[in-house]
This record gives sequence, C-alpha cells and structure tokens, in this order.
Amino acid sequence: MKKAKKIASLVVASALLTSSFAAITSVNAAEIDSAQVASADNTLRDKVGDGVMLHAFNWSYNTIKENLPAIAAAGYTTVQTSPVQQPKDYSTSGDVVGQWWKLYQPISFHIAEKSWLGTKDDLKSLCDEADKYGIKIICDIVSNHVANADDDKPNAVSSQVKQYEPDFYKKRKTLTRYSYKGDASDSSVQAVVQGHVSRCPDLVTNDTAIQNYIINLLKECIDCGVDGFRFDAAKHIETEDDGEYASDYWKNVTTSASSYYTQKTGNDLYIYGEILNNCGAGRSYNSYTKYINVTDNRTGDAVLYNVAKGKASSAANATYQSGVAASNAVIWAESHDTYEGNSGSWGYSNTSSVSDENVVKAWAIVASRKDSTALFFARPGTALMGNVSTDSTYKSTAVSEINKFHNLFVGQSEKLGSSGDIAYVA
Repeated sequence: MKKAKKIASLVVASALLTSSFAAITSVNAAEIDSAQVASADNTLRDKVGDGVMLHAFNWSYNTIKENLPAIAAAGYTTVQTSPVQQPKDYSTSGDVVGQWWKLYQPISFHIAEKSWLGTKDDLKSLCDEADKYGIKIICDIVSNHVANADDDKPNAVSSQVKQYEPDFYKKRKTLTRYSYKGDASDSSVQAVVQGHVSRCPDLVTNDTAIQNYIINLLKECIDCGVDGFRFDAAKHIETEDDGEYASDYWKNVTTSASSYYTQKTGNDLYIYGEILNNCGAGRSYNSYTKYINVTDNRTGDAVLYNVAKGKASSAANATYQSGVAASNAVIWAESHDTYEGNSGSWGYSNTSSVSDENVVKAWAIVASRKDSTALFFARPGTALMGNVSTDSTYKSTAVSEINKFHNLFVGQSEKLGSSGDIAYVA
C-alpha cells in the first residue's frame, strides 16, 4: 500500500507540470465536511517547520478563523498573519494596493488596537480555534524600523507613534538611526544594517530598550497562543558577525521568546526571517541560522521562472541557491513582496502577471521538497483588507494534493528530475 501511495503522489506532482495541466478547481469552506477535515488533520504535521504554510495576506483574525475548516482540509499545518502591530494611517478604507504597505510601517510595539486584522482578543480566539484543527499560527513582526513622518525625511519618526509609544517617542532620536541619512542597500555592512528600509527610520536594534520592546511584543503574542514569528526585513538587522556594527539582537530576542514559549507550552518556537536575494556586502546566512530560519527566495523564484518558460530540467534543479541547509530554508513560488512589489529575482521582479496555473506548477516543485518549509501566498484577488482572498487557488484540489504529498513524506529522501517537459520530485 505504501508503494502505491508513493507512486500515486508522484504522478500527481508530475502531471501538474505538463502542458496539459487541467483547470484548477476550488472548494468553498461550506462544502467541506467533517470527514474531509479529519482526513486532512491526519496529514498535518506537529511542527511548523515540517509542514506547509499559508500566508493569509491581509486576512483578519476572524476571517482566518472562519476559514480554518478549508485551510485544514487543504493540508496547511501553519497560517501566517500579516504584521500584528498598529499600522500607520489606519483607516477603514479597504483597497489592498493602497493600504497593505501600512502594516509594514508600524507605530507601536504592541498588538494593534485598531487594525484591519482585528484585536488582541480576536487573535487569541483564532489561536484557540486553530488548536482544535492542529493548525499553528505565526505572526509577522516588524522590528527593523518604525513608520516615517515623510518619505522625504527617512530618519524622522511619524508623530502617530506618540499616541501608542510616548516613552519611545520622547527618545526617538537616540532609539533610531537619526544621524544616519542613507537608505538601506547592499553596498556596505553599515548600509545593510543601519540604512533606512523603504525610507523608514531604522531602529537602534543593538539597544537593550529596543530589544525589550520586541521581546515584550513577542511574549504578548505568545500569551495569545501564537506558535511562531516571521521577522520582516531580518536582513537589515545586524548579527554578531557584523564587526563594528554587530550586536546580540538575535541571540537576546530569540532566546527570550523561545524560552518563554517553551515554559508555557513545552514545545519549540518557530522563527524565520526575511532575507531577500542575498545578505549584502559579503555577509553570511550562517550568521542568522544560528538562531532563526531564513527565506531563500532565489530558489523558488528560479523554479517559477523556469516553469513559466517551459524549462522542466531547470525547474527541477535541487540546489538551494542561498547555500543554507534545507531545514533552515523557507521557500515559495511567490510572496507578497513579489506580487505587490518588485523584489523578485530570475526575470520576474513582480509576479502579479504570472498565471495561477504556473504558480501552482511551481508550487508542485517547491512544496514537495524535503526538509524545507514552503509558504503559499494567498493572492487577494478583488478582496478588501481583512477579507478572505477571492482567488481561491490556495485551497484548490491541485494545491491541496501537493500539500498532502509534502505532509505524507516528511523525513523521506528525495530525487528531483525531468523527462521532456515534465519536472518531478520523487
């Protein structure tokens, strides 16, 4: 029976990459019965790193909770939320293009009081309900920078911060890189770790006060039942190996949060950080993987590009381009940054024009990989902020079967290959 299951799963994954790929079918949450959920639950993994993650981009906590049956049935072990902190210029306006970036310009170091995502009580309620399905919740954290006052003044903190963090606001000129005027770039270690990302004031992350703000935020989330974190712009937060710009940020923050989580749950906290394209200025991924897992976007970007161009043999390249171990890598077919922005590599700086069909074909390779953790970005479609994606590809039959393929063969060996225009993971 095991052999038959393996062959069947391989055929499914392989067939997705042929030119005769069938139309993607979707399932509404209301159509998913308890038997389907129970069947999916049997394949969900106990650890975040062993399963696949759904990026519920801009969904509110209540929206995620309402869709947990469909998420479980689709084989996702983990759901990643958008950033939890109070966003700059929050309003009830719901257009995604005009609002999503505000979540990445926080004006507090606490779970938001007013946000498209909901309240702290909503987050706790989500975590409680997710536990019933065996689903883990991880939250996006912005700890590299705070919201700016104006794009023309990248070192000036938004006055909105004063309402939520008055003590920080009083000390803002010492707790941000106020004297450094440069934007973040890969040109030097200082430009990477002290430059202003998206023209936002860079936090002095080597300062104990800043580290404590972040540690307390993580503990606040853990108290709600959160099982892990994604650190936005982790590339731009210094490591122990950055010479005169080095600090103990990652050691202190991750040790404190992990210890707190283990004391409360007896389990291990999952943390990964966003490092796009490279570490910059001769810096190393290994400086981060001592403490966290990291994104390897170039691997998934290459798969998507080669799938879209019909290059099966290249799509089946088994090399992780960051050079990190698979168990330290988070990979994807696309992310919110490549869909909404221009951070992609390998010919697609922006992936919004890539068809759902090609994204799913790339996902068949990305999510079938041994040991790495794959993240599926739920394209918003025409949804407003806080609402469920109208593009239901994330729960399509094809994506669900790929997710279950991954879950069933955790810990097994892998072989990537191609035959003509078919690429496969065995």
